[in-house]
Amino acid sequence: MPPWSCATPPGRWWLFLQPPESRVPAPAYIEVIVSSIPVSTYDFYQSVQRYYDTDGNPFAEPAPLRSNVAPGYGLFGGATDVVLRIKI
Repeated sequence: MPPWSCATPPGRWWLFLQPPESRVPAPAYIEVIVSSIPVSTYDFYQSVQRYYDTDGNPFAEPAPLRSNVAPGYGLFGGATDVVLRIKI
């Protein structure tokens, strides 16, 4: 089989290069990314989603936005990520 292949959808040409089988390394590990957010951040994003879900619906009740900023609206929060590599 040649190291290239052509596909011809109507009116277009596509060229896909395929590397030889010997160049593809076997996977050595699986990478999993675990993210975490505080409860206040989750509540804020849920209230924003509810706000947009009711936008334009004249029969829906107004959806209040949650906030953890004292004299206003918004969010002060963060997120953490952990990368786990599991050897195969």
